[in-house]
Amino acid sequence: MRVSIQWVAAFLSILVGPVAAQDSGPSMFADPALKEALSAIQAKGAEVNDYTCVIEIREKGTQDGTPYENVGREELGFRRPNSYYAKVQRLQDNDPAVAGSLTRIIGNSEIQSRYIVNAPGSGQHAVKDPDNAMTAEEKAKAIRDHETPHIDRYDFARLRSAGLPKEIAAMLDSAALGVRPLTFLDDYKDRFEHDGIRLVSQDDASWVLECRMSGDLGDEDDEGQVATVTIDKSDGIVRKIEFAYNGNPDRSKTYTVSEIKVNAGLPDTVFDSTPPPGIPVADKVDEIVSGIQTATMDALKAMNPTLAAIQWQEGPTRADVGGIAHLQLPAGYVFANGSDTATLLESFGNLVTDEPLGMFAPKTLDWFVVFFFDDVGYVKDDEKDELDPDAMLKSMRNNNETANKMRKEAGLETLELVGWAVEPRYDEATHNVEWALRLKDEADHITVNHHTRYLGRTGIMNVTYVGDPESLSDRLPVFKERMREFAFAQGNRYDEYRAGDRVAQFGLSALVVGGAAALAVKTGLFKYLWKLIILVVAVLGGGLKAIFGRKSTK
Repeated sequence: MRVSIQWVAAFLSILVGPVAAQDSGPSMFADPALKEALSAIQAKGAEVNDYTCVIEIREKGTQDGTPYENVGREELGFRRPNSYYAKVQRLQDNDPAVAGSLTRIIGNSEIQSRYIVNAPGSGQHAVKDPDNAMTAEEKAKAIRDHETPHIDRYDFARLRSAGLPKEIAAMLDSAALGVRPLTFLDDYKDRFEHDGIRLVSQDDASWVLECRMSGDLGDEDDEGQVATVTIDKSDGIVRKIEFAYNGNPDRSKTYTVSEIKVNAGLPDTVFDSTPPPGIPVADKVDEIVSGIQTATMDALKAMNPTLAAIQWQEGPTRADVGGIAHLQLPAGYVFANGSDTATLLESFGNLVTDEPLGMFAPKTLDWFVVFFFDDVGYVKDDEKDELDPDAMLKSMRNNNETANKMRKEAGLETLELVGWAVEPRYDEATHNVEWALRLKDEADHITVNHHTRYLGRTGIMNVTYVGDPESLSDRLPVFKERMREFAFAQGNRYDEYRAGDRVAQFGLSALVVGGAAALAVKTGLFKYLWKLIILVVAVLGGGLKAIFGRKSTK
């Protein structure tokens, strides 16, 4: 059964500590009594520097008609700003692969270390191979690895720099906070239905809140899921959460919090993640990134038949760019040839007036890069100190009006040239000129086209980055790092110019202005991006699921 990671993480954060005070405040809630209660909870949260507690988790339901009850126990601790630990015991579980397991978690916003001890005999259940694809030796090793005490290490700083879509990166940031008490109101905005939280009752000792989940977060029972949350008035800490599932009335789950100690002064030693001698440590970053990239690519292919028909060349690979240049791509990236690129751009609603040589992208496809070549001859760079951004932008807007007429005639929507994202500049060492434009489509979606013109011996390689403007500052360094592995083939390089070679009849200014608007590219993927969070929740499994929340079985 897929776990509703965001939902569980939301309530774990509320569960183990009072809500931290935030600027958002409870003003979004119309009920005066609810607003007053949430303000009081926030005030209590601001007083907490550290805490420890014990949580008992009981889940009941049926699987294939057979009743089950899962029981877990967790000892948790937190110290501001972001240090935490947890001892997680699966005392009873209908999944024999994890029943009896013990996991010790220590982490902060940068690193999480999970020391995992699974029960003897559980490896047979963890290694399921219905297709008999594994050899006996491979299966034996997998069982041995599962049952051997080991440490999984998650480096969140590396994950954040891995170039994942911003929606997924935000989830990683949330996971990195571990058991930190997050803001109840912020969780509400993303995880509950509109007006889906209400104050059920209160007395001198506690508040009782009812929260209705919005659904569509990865658990087939989420639709109509309701949580009843009891919060103590003396310290603002949750004492109990009771889940009911309208989509599965036989299923229930209860979290009971006890042995709470607040501001006891937790020492540094309890947050020491130094591995015990002889215990193997596995860095899980590459596994997580690869899993997210592959799952995202597969899901986008399912949503867009054109993507599925493309003959993607997967990294690590040396991609041939139209026989004129080449590009070395690492794992996690894909390349499409010129013909497939034209097909894909047209499917995104682009006017393709020139034959592209290819494109590359991360497997998440949240940005991509397109190659075109103009065999205009050798372009002299003697205007490198005379580039005038204002004059260029005016000319480009005039060009864009012409391009929009062509787009309308072709039955395509128009694009508005909003302005510069990066003003034109020339790199004399690499012989390329770069700039970036903000474009707006008829649905008011903003796209950034970052253009780089690589000067060659016989012409110009037009390299266009297409992506979300909000991610430009994060993605541009990644794009430039990838382009370090781009080079013209021998005989086509700028410094191989020889007397008698054809020389272009224009300079760098005309190079920037001419044709830029006509080559404007929109992604065509905006309509899929909202599904990325749901996608990740649906596909996370095994080690990925571990960092986001408890596994829930049915």
